[in-house]
Formats: sequence, C-alpha cells, structure tokens
Amino acid sequence: MKAAIPPKRYFNPGPALILAAGISLGSCATIPASVADLPRSPEGSVVLAAGVEYREIRRDLPRLLRVHVLRADLAAGGLAIRAPSGPDPDGPGPAEARLEDPLRLARASRALVLVNASSFGVLGYPEGDRPPVYLRGMGVDIAGLAADSGRVASPSNPRYASFYVDGRGVPRIAGHGEAPERDGAVREAAAGFSPLVVRGVVAEERGGDIEPRTAVGLDGRGRLILVVAEGRRPGRSEGLTLRELAELMRDLGCVDALNLDGGGSSVLVVRVPGRGFRILTPPSDGAGPLRFRRPVPNALALVPEEG
Repeated sequence: MKAAIPPKRYFNPGPALILAAGISLGSCATIPASVADLPRSPEGSVVLAAGVEYREIRRDLPRLLRVHVLRADLAAGGLAIRAPSGPDPDGPGPAEARLEDPLRLARASRALVLVNASSFGVLGYPEGDRPPVYLRGMGVDIAGLAADSGRVASPSNPRYASFYVDGRGVPRIAGHGEAPERDGAVREAAAGFSPLVVRGVVAEERGGDIEPRTAVGLDGRGRLILVVAEGRRPGRSEGLTLRELAELMRDLGCVDALNLDGGGSSVLVVRVPGRGFRILTPPSDGAGPLRFRRPVPNALALVPEEG
C-alpha cells in the first residue's frame, strides 16, 4: 500500500455564529451567460441534458457567495457516474496518478458534468508540504479510495470517507473505516474528507475556514447532487465553512453527503449542447489577474451510459 496522506486541517476559530440563512434555498438563483439560453425546468433550473438540471445560487449575506448546484436523475437520464483519473505515470512505482487538467479529463471521459474529487500529495515533497505551483503531469499519491472503470488506483484509507458506485451500479457513500473494494466490486470511486450529512442529519460540526468547496450527495430519491462553491475571489465569491456546506447539502435534500477536496482544486466543467465544454467556476489559485486552473488527480463525472 502506498503511503497515506494526512487529511487537510482547517483552522477552527472556536464558537462562531453560523448564519445558515445565508445559504438557504431561498437564495437568489441566477444563470451564467454560457448556459442562459438552454431549456429550463418548471422550477427555473437549466436543463443540461435529460435528467440533469443546473442552477447557480448567489448571496450577499453573510458574505458574497456563488454556489453551483447540479441535480441528476440517473435513471431518467440514461446516465452513468464515472471517476476518471490521470494516468499512472510509473506503473508499480509510488505514484498512483498524475495531475491532469480537469478540462482534459472532461473531454476524455465525454462528461456532461465534471467536478474535482480527491485530495492528493505530490511525490517528492515531505508530508504536509506543497509545491509552489501544481503542474500537469506531476506524480501524486491519491488520498483514500480511487477507482476508474473498475480499476482501483488507490485503496481505502480509514482517514477518509468515500463516494463509490458498487458492482450493481448503485451510488453509495462509505464512512471512515469502511473499505468498499474489500467488501465487493467497486466500479467507480473517489475519496472525500468526512461525511457532511448522514441519514439526513448534519454530521459536520466544525466551522472551519471560508474556502472554495466541492461536495457530492444523494437525496431521498437516489438522485445525485453535486455542489461547487466558489471562493477566494473578493468582490465575487468568498466561499463556505464546512458547517455551512453541510447545512447547504441538507437543505438541498441530501440524505447523505460527502466533503470532497476543495480550495484551489474546486472546479465545475459542463458540456453545453452545440458549444462544447465550459468551465463555470473561475480559478482561485494565484492572485489578481494571475490566476490559473489547478490540475487534479481524479474527478467525478456524469457521462451518457453508452459512453
């Protein structure tokens, strides 16, 4: 087994006022110009494909915030979940994948929708250290379970929870200490840090830093919910705490939800009919006009079943 990576740690400022109303479903919903002319659902969401709806939530309080929400009815849309990853650059060597541009991952997997997934450590850097910049092609150790089309690239780690698709094609969320790949077939999988919602109850008690965030959840009808909150963008969107993210996922109807990698890795790619792939989230790495999209080791994607 390759070396484990410690989970990212978030500064806890102690007791804090959690303004849950600021991320409620009553938020102002708008649509980015790149998808504004697509068909709408009766609720006003953009229909990206059969069974796949998208909307953007904007708030001014408790801080500037933009959150991208996707809801997918896998049965109605003839869709499948994939967890594409960058190729293993060294075979039996220590690297489990190499960093890849999320746009390339989306194109290669023919994704309708793609978000970033697992945390990772770059090989050659001491535990806890990060390179000054993340470059495409860097060899990495993926944190926790990762599987792509039945191939397990990284085994489960008790420090991480995971989202996976079992051998029957059913999406599930596994908690800390569970190892789905040892209990049965795993088609697709990506690890997250900790569960946000468990059986309809908010599980994340920490506030944490205000950051870009990515999460995956399942609602009571088995629909997939993907959320990407923009952050680190003064004047546009500052981000969410972990507690706020958990409450948002619950308010979106999630019975179970998982916190995926965030920060500079948070990204949302969609395929717009007739116009190709579009990235709806601006990058948060860098500063001012010098910002750049971070490559990632793997992702969660919705693809046509025949793809």
